[in-house]
Amino acid sequence: EFRRVLFRSIDLFIDRPSTNSIGLFGYVQNASVQNVTFQGASIIGQYRVGTVAGVAESINLQNISSNVYVTSTDNTDFNGAYVGGILGYNNTNDSFATTLTNVHFTGIVVAADDSWSAGGLIGENGGNATITNSSNTGSVSGGDSTDYVGGLVGETWGALNMVLAWTLVHQLGYWYRRGVPRASAWACVVGGLATNVVLTQVLHWYPTSLVGIPTEPFGISNNPTIALSAPPLEAAAFEVKGPLMPMTIRLR
Repeated sequence: EFRRVLFRSIDLFIDRPSTNSIGLFGYVQNASVQNVTFQGASIIGQYRVGTVAGVAESINLQNISSNVYVTSTDNTDFNGAYVGGILGYNNTNDSFATTLTNVHFTGIVVAADDSWSAGGLIGENGGNATITNSSNTGSVSGGDSTDYVGGLVGETWGALNMVLAWTLVHQLGYWYRRGVPRASAWACVVGGLATNVVLTQVLHWYPTSLVGIPTEPFGISNNPTIALSAPPLEAAAFEVKGPLMPMTIRLR
């Protein structure tokens, strides 16, 4: 059954260092979570920890922002020792692939010693996922002997599409800090950019430019300036005064 969850702003504090699968949802399946802001929050769990979900299976995330401290405390189950800014572990079933659209993390991710993986958006991706117009500008750090640490995804062994070129450049910084040779890191970035060109400009699987801006006409109230991402809510918000309020929206 497909379920949709709509929130606005959440101050979320979870302190369960001895419990695994921790987040707003410990485990969520076949769901859509939209329009949520997590602020001033702290989430502490044993392993498989994330802001939205410790474990997600086929989830659609849209317009999510998180400024949260997310940390795992233990690696008792080594194969499940994942922590992510948004999702600790992602998997998919036959319903649909996981999607992250306009999902932004600005908080802190800290993995326990000997953890398997830590990522700014997803700790471990074990299914099919598409990340569009999303970012991590927070910090991600692994404990001693953490195997995989990534700016966006700690480790993936499913199909992962990233439809925004500069996210790969951001990932480069984490690879370089983890000791990946400079030439190899640049090869990954060039390969990622080439993939974005093929997906968006050749195959047209995604109706966007290389930086995630829609190629079909679109408009936003107040006609704010569009750069590399959607404008903030404040730029598009307006007050309705009276029963009739004309507004001109310019299509781009």
